[in-house]
Amino acid sequence: MLLPVTFFGQSYVTGSSGENPLDEYTWATMMYNHPLEYEEFGMSDVPKPDQGTVLIPSNMMSLDVCRTAVALYREKKAEILQLLDKYIVEHMIHDNPAFIPMKDEWDPPGINTWRKTNTDEMKARGNLCIRGEYVGDCLSLSCFTTSVLRLCGFSPEEVFNIILIGHVVNVVQIDGKWYAVDSSNSLNVRRGQIDSLIYEFYPPYYNGIMGIENDKYFVSFGTLWPDIYPYLTTPFSNMNETLLCDIADDIVPLFNNSYLGGPKELGGYEWDIHDFIENATLCPDMATVAFPYTVANATGSTDEEKAQSLLALNKEFILNQTGGEQLNQYDRSLYATGFLSVEYPQAYANAAKYAAWTGLLAGKFDSASPVLDCMMTALRFRLFLRNHQILPTGCIDFPDLNLLCRTGSSLDKALLSYGTLRNMKKDTGLWQPKDLYIVVTDDYKGYLAVKTSDHLQYLNFEKGRLILPEISNGILFVFNEENKYDTLP
Repeated sequence: MLLPVTFFGQSYVTGSSGENPLDEYTWATMMYNHPLEYEEFGMSDVPKPDQGTVLIPSNMMSLDVCRTAVALYREKKAEILQLLDKYIVEHMIHDNPAFIPMKDEWDPPGINTWRKTNTDEMKARGNLCIRGEYVGDCLSLSCFTTSVLRLCGFSPEEVFNIILIGHVVNVVQIDGKWYAVDSSNSLNVRRGQIDSLIYEFYPPYYNGIMGIENDKYFVSFGTLWPDIYPYLTTPFSNMNETLLCDIADDIVPLFNNSYLGGPKELGGYEWDIHDFIENATLCPDMATVAFPYTVANATGSTDEEKAQSLLALNKEFILNQTGGEQLNQYDRSLYATGFLSVEYPQAYANAAKYAAWTGLLAGKFDSASPVLDCMMTALRFRLFLRNHQILPTGCIDFPDLNLLCRTGSSLDKALLSYGTLRNMKKDTGLWQPKDLYIVVTDDYKGYLAVKTSDHLQYLNFEKGRLILPEISNGILFVFNEENKYDTLP
């Protein structure tokens, strides 16, 4: 089924392989999914093929990634890697120590966090932290490293995310030699505990190699967590057999002769590479198409002009990959970035009801009447969140990021309020989509239209009255988790 998409002012076609595209885009949207089951909505899923394959192209559409690539680009790849090593140490930090001595509120008791954070979101988190400009987990930092090196001219056969048991790092090839890069160790370098993030032999902390990935390739040797990642219990590979054998021969010794997969006693695989190749299948959600552009393709007389040029090239390339009948990593990356000009903005509303904090806050905010639900939810978010756009104009934030940063635009707050109200009781049941509509105005402001009785009223998240009978702004479009409308239905 081919689906028309209007994006960046142009029309494109995306596809569906028979699965519900709204669900698929919902999981790609959820940059922070806690495997915390809610009584009403169940467990949120993870994006396909996996988090990293979606985050890397999302990062390619970050101006900060393009700026970094332009600043670090050199003719010699060894020099680029050394500069990136220094850049990560100076600017980036793993989120576990990021907020010491304060407790990281993203890790409350009983909630196991599986963070998937693109560069723009890492920068938003970095604004809360004096230790780093960008804050993310090991996966997020590795995706940043892969994205920057790819834009600096490293081929898709020369740099990968390596998914270990409980950790993600990078491998990089220069002049026929492979190196491991662990961006999570930036603070240890600052403290003088180690000299560099680059390893000729990686310390034997993690013994299983579970996956290899970048923008073009996705190799999954299986998962130890079938309840969380059932999709990844299938062995996948879209890599040429000879190339995969060569890479495995080189990186297995780099990681202390680790096995491929996970230990059998824990329900995983321990593959011989040739047995894996015989059993692996092509991942249907991965397009074997690599980013063709690097800093060398960018135009402009200044670094900023070159970064803007590279960003435009990357966006155009991604749009050109979204025309097939099968959803792929590039389709999903548009939603991971939070662009509003997609065919299914209702995925953002659907994701908001699954967001970890909207469910938790709903239990605390739930009031005795629908009117109080609306008033108190809007009032709290107006007072609690500074009115400021976190992500680039034309994007919408995932609600948990707003709550973490205590910041959001009026549109972000409307989405956050939607997800919170959907987890609250209204009359004899939950608030329903037919009673809630996120209104996007032509100046990218937002309101939440709510139906407490027979007519709609508007929750206002900026100055003025809390509840408005009507709005004067021109409406760009309206959506809830079910539909997108040109005007309010």
